[in-house]
Amino acid sequence: MQVQRITTPSEGFLLEISLSRDEVARVWMAERVSLNFSEVRHRLSFAQPLPLDRAFTPEFQDSIAPYLPEGFDQQVHAANAAVLQLPHLILGGVRVLSHLPVMGVQRVTLRFKRAFGALQSFLQPQHRTEDMTRQGLDKAAAEALLSFLTPTLELAQIDQRALQDPEVCDLVATRLDRLAETRDELAFFAHLIRRFVDQNAPLPGNTHDAPGTARQKLTGPAS
Repeated sequence: MQVQRITTPSEGFLLEISLSRDEVARVWMAERVSLNFSEVRHRLSFAQPLPLDRAFTPEFQDSIAPYLPEGFDQQVHAANAAVLQLPHLILGGVRVLSHLPVMGVQRVTLRFKRAFGALQSFLQPQHRTEDMTRQGLDKAAAEALLSFLTPTLELAQIDQRALQDPEVCDLVATRLDRLAETRDELAFFAHLIRRFVDQNAPLPGNTHDAPGTARQKLTGPAS
C-alpha cells in the first residue's frame, strides 16, 4: 500500500484501530488496524495483542493518549475538530467507542476520519506491509542469487588443466547447461529488483536505506 494523500468521504472512516485492556492490569494492547477506502479494506491483525509501544511509534502513542478512556464505562466520544500531527502523517476527526468489559477485558475502537501522508508510518517499522513486501523480496533475491552462485562456484573449482579429461568436459557442459536454463529467469528477476529499488523509497523509520548503506544497481535483461 502506497502513501495516501487524500481524505476519505465524509460518511466513512479512513483509519480504525482496535485496542483492549484488562481490568486488572489496565495495560492497553493493540489488536488490529483497518484502513478503509471506498471499495477496499486493508486489515492488519497482530498475531497476538501487543503493548502499544511494540505496535505504534512513540509519537502516535502520545497523540492518542488523551483520547483513551480512563474508566470502563460504555461511551462514545467524538472530537471532529481534533488534529493529530505526527511525523509524515496528519490525522483528523477522532471518534472513540468504548465498550463494557466482557470477562474482564474492555475493547475500545479509535476511528480517524481524515488523513494526509504516509498512512502506515504510525506503526512500528516491522509491522508495515511495505516492510513485509521488501523482506519477501530480499529473501527471493537471496534465493535467486544462491541458485546462480552454486553452479558458478562449482565451475570455479574445476582445474583448467583437467579440461583435457572428457569426463571433466562433460561435467563442465552439464553445469553450463544448468546456468543457461536459468539465464533468462535470473536476468528478468534482476530487472524486476532494479525497478523495485529505483521506484520504491522506504517509509520514514525504515532502516533499509539508513545513512552509510550502499545500494547496488542491478543490470536488467538484454533487449
